[in-house]
Parts: sequence; structure tokens; C-alpha cells
Amino acid sequence: MFQWLRNLFGASSSSNGESPNTQTYTLESIPVRGVLTILGESYVVEQKITYIENGFQWFDYRLKLEGKSGYWLSVELDDRVDVRLYETLEEGPTSVAETLQWNGRHYKQAESGKCDAVIENDSGKSTRHKVKYFNYESDIDDTSDNTTKYLSALSWSHEDGAELEWAQGHDLTPDAVDILGVDTSADW
Repeated sequence: MFQWLRNLFGASSSSNGESPNTQTYTLESIPVRGVLTILGESYVVEQKITYIENGFQWFDYRLKLEGKSGYWLSVELDDRVDVRLYETLEEGPTSVAETLQWNGRHYKQAESGKCDAVIENDSGKSTRHKVKYFNYESDIDDTSDNTTKYLSALSWSHEDGAELEWAQGHDLTPDAVDILGVDTSADW
């Protein structure tokens, strides 16, 4: 059991008894293959996207849960730390607008823009893209669970009418995310 954990997180004993691969990660520095627990579920980071707009950065981590992709951890550091967990929608709204009605909720556009996106994958190589983004917040007033939900849309093309990738999410507190280490196993 302990050997399996050592292998999973790359721990090996050095001559002084300390692990040479010990590193502390923060919400903005989680690497690809990072292992997280969020609200009791274990995820592995498949991809990290750093968005850059006018010197400001925010991060999305594509997560895998029990072999299933389509989850995203979003981290934004502004006046405070905003952390959200998103799930990719098979079908989202058909277009962007100032307001949207989706799955019984009313959403208002909170922000939109164009930015650079640096994508890091397991290969260790990074690619840079231009992206359009549209972020929406739901009204708490029209929900029965008194929580704000979010819709996010990305377009990887700057042409009008380009396909949008949609995800729906909710807030997390920063302490709901535990960063356990990095999966260094060969059969990832």
C-alpha cells in the first residue's frame, strides 16, 4: 500500500531520508497530472489553461474523474480567490446574448472578451491560442436552491458564428480543493 502511494506521487527515498520530489502546489500552480480531491471526489489534471488578458491571468484545469473527462476547475485571483467547478455541457445555448434562459434559470452576462490562452498538456509542450470568452451568472432569486450557477462559453475561433464550448458550474470555497501531489505513474 505505501509503495503504491510512493509510486503514485513520485516519492522515493534519498540518502538523507527526504523525498526529492516534495513540492507544495497552490491553486494557481497545479501541474498537469496533479491529483486533487474536491468535495470528497478524486480528480487528475489532464490539461492546464492559463488565460492572459491585459496582464491579468486566470486558470482552468481540465479534470478527469474515474476515467471520465469533462470537468473543469476554474481559479481566478482578483480581490479575492474565486474557485468554481464546471462540467462540460453536451448541448448548451445556441448563441451568446446579454441574457440567457437555460434549464429554468435566468443568466446575465457578467463578462466577455478576447484573450490569449496558453495550454499545457501531458506532453510537456505548451501551445498558445486566441480565444473569445463569455461568462454568465444566474439570478439567485429565480432558483429554489439559493445558489448562484454559472455558464461559460469559449470560442477558439474569432469568426462570427463559430462553435461555442459550453460548461455549467458552481462556486467552491478554496479550502474545498485539496492538492495531493502529482501522479508520476507510467500508465497514466
